[in-house]
Amino acid sequence: MADEIKNAFDNAFRDYVSTGIPSSGKYKVKKSEVRSAGRVIQSTINEYDAAIAGIAQEVSNLLATVTTSTQWKTPVRAASTANVNLANGLENGDTIDGVTLATGNRVLLLGQTAPAENGIYTVVSSGAASRSADADLATEVLFMASFVQEGAANGSKAYILTTPGPITLGTTALNFTFIFDIATLVPIFSYLLDTIKARPDGLFTVSDEYGNEILGASTEDGVSFAGMRAVSADGFHWVLKDERGNIIAGFDETGPFGFTSGDDSGSAYTPTSGAAARIWTGALQPDGFTVACDVDGGTPQSVAQIEVSTDQNFLNVVQTTPATVPYATEKFDGSYWKSIKQRISGLLAGTQYFYRARVDGLASPAISVKTVPASHVATAFSILLGSCNEFGADPGIIVPSYRAMAKETGILGLLHMGDIDYSDVTAVDIKLLRSRNERHFRSNNDVAALLRKIPLLAYMYDDHDYFGGNDNDWDSSNPGGAIRRQVYRETTPHYPFIQQQLGETDPAKILPVQVFDIGKARFVMLDTRSQRRLTGGATMLGNGTNPPGSWNQLGWFTGTFLPQAATDAAAGDINRLFIVSPTGWTGAVYDGWQDGWSTEQTAICNAVVANPNLPPMTILNGDFHSCAVDDGTNTDFSTAGSLNTKLTQIMASPFMRDSKTGGGPYVWDGVDSHILTAQGYCRLDVRTDGSWLATFKGAPFDGTYTPTVLGTFDTNDL
Repeated sequence: MADEIKNAFDNAFRDYVSTGIPSSGKYKVKKSEVRSAGRVIQSTINEYDAAIAGIAQEVSNLLATVTTSTQWKTPVRAASTANVNLANGLENGDTIDGVTLATGNRVLLLGQTAPAENGIYTVVSSGAASRSADADLATEVLFMASFVQEGAANGSKAYILTTPGPITLGTTALNFTFIFDIATLVPIFSYLLDTIKARPDGLFTVSDEYGNEILGASTEDGVSFAGMRAVSADGFHWVLKDERGNIIAGFDETGPFGFTSGDDSGSAYTPTSGAAARIWTGALQPDGFTVACDVDGGTPQSVAQIEVSTDQNFLNVVQTTPATVPYATEKFDGSYWKSIKQRISGLLAGTQYFYRARVDGLASPAISVKTVPASHVATAFSILLGSCNEFGADPGIIVPSYRAMAKETGILGLLHMGDIDYSDVTAVDIKLLRSRNERHFRSNNDVAALLRKIPLLAYMYDDHDYFGGNDNDWDSSNPGGAIRRQVYRETTPHYPFIQQQLGETDPAKILPVQVFDIGKARFVMLDTRSQRRLTGGATMLGNGTNPPGSWNQLGWFTGTFLPQAATDAAAGDINRLFIVSPTGWTGAVYDGWQDGWSTEQTAICNAVVANPNLPPMTILNGDFHSCAVDDGTNTDFSTAGSLNTKLTQIMASPFMRDSKTGGGPYVWDGVDSHILTAQGYCRLDVRTDGSWLATFKGAPFDGTYTPTVLGTFDTNDL
């Protein structure tokens, strides 16, 4: 199946008369095209039915063979298709098919030079082996069969004796026939079970490549998934849902609803049950994570809760949060966003979980998340890095980099370093801000698919997604700063804010500066937008006096954070420090640190010199539309002596922009490290000792959106 169902629904429910051309006018759904999609669904199910029927027939034939007078024997440990010397070839310590034998093991001989010697034998300590006690009579070997437990060639296989009676042991040739190999059957049945399921709750489903149920039928109400379903409530009806679980059309006992074209159309339908939408996971910690999402549809009485399980079928639910009424925030059109943000805790560190959001009993697709390793324990992990997206209002825009990232394996989370969308809001209107940036990001279909597999580790805004029309020099006098930070708090799953931990209670003053550990790696996310100022003593972070009334983020970083990190490193608790600065560290271009804020750079580097126990440090940057690394050649701006630790830098940008050579000098092992690509990203693999491997990937992408590996940089090579 190659997207036939998807294409049918994309066509039937397209946004415009001509796909991708708004000027052609809004498209009205036609029942004839919905029926056509139904025929595609039926054809697909028929194909699966035929495949299942074929396997069922093979199994039936197999059962007919092995159950007609078949004598199933206790499994043998190993089997040999080569001749074995019975005089001394089955002694303790001998090897058959890669298996070292022990006295008492059972061995099946299949390829003796004299076929009459074939059969099941028992290994002896030394000397000649004899047939096993359950297979040493003619009546015991007739149609006998056995499963082989181990072995390079024969392990997991089953064989049956097909020689007809009468049999005279020692005289009659005993010929065995291969029946099946469990190793080949398991993937087939696993695929079918993973793809097509008849669940205990009465739902028959087909799953997509992410394991989400996209098509199915049920005779029970309250069972939810994205796709077409048949449910029974007051009367039998069909319901069509979009990829976020919203009911958009269907048929009930009164006729069709949700169809708006054709003479036989019904009236538009407003669902009474809400549905979780624009879900994302973040703030991963050893004992849990945070879930944030919107609730579309429903009533003022709608409630939401999160279910957490160790399996994606939710057969082992380990936690269910209390039912909560979503909180409301006003939209610019006078309506309201309904949202929830719930912290999940009490889980095991470094453990795979799945969760789903239930709204009025209807469940979202399963979402994968893994808790981070325990703090201060040496553990390897992998994350994805990048910045700079421009989605606009079209959720269907294809994003090759996000499709490529969704194919990555072993990823803990996505670290987004700013410009989550080029919203460039200039109106001081919190209602407008709520509809842009984070919600544009989460509304994109490719992003949603990625976030079902890989959670957001953390996110910090930059210029396009802070406030203003890409005004890089707009400083702390920015009139929209406070409301932008409020929207961040409302919508984004985040770690505890440092200022709140220090006792700040005024929301308008709180910056989203955060610190978190993954194993022995420590991350700090700096806010380089809210308090920057070029006049009155330039400051990037805010120094307590400039801007007036600011939080002394610079003083906290140099006087509290760095000394504590040095203490923890000396105690062996951390071995790598990652500094997340959306603003570029190297280069006097655009609005980077050296474009007016070099004095503050020097203060930071001097603080590093003053704390000699600091572990190796890496600055993570976005914003500059560059993919590059620096080995420390261009990162030291200290005036108090040379840095005592290596200060490397990774510029990982952009997800949806062409890469360029700007952003200052970047050198790795004496060579310019800039990489030119379109829509790239960085995979960062951190080892147990704190060293790392950075792999940049991006265009060109193949037909399945597999990216090209553009460059790798390993700190172990320095």
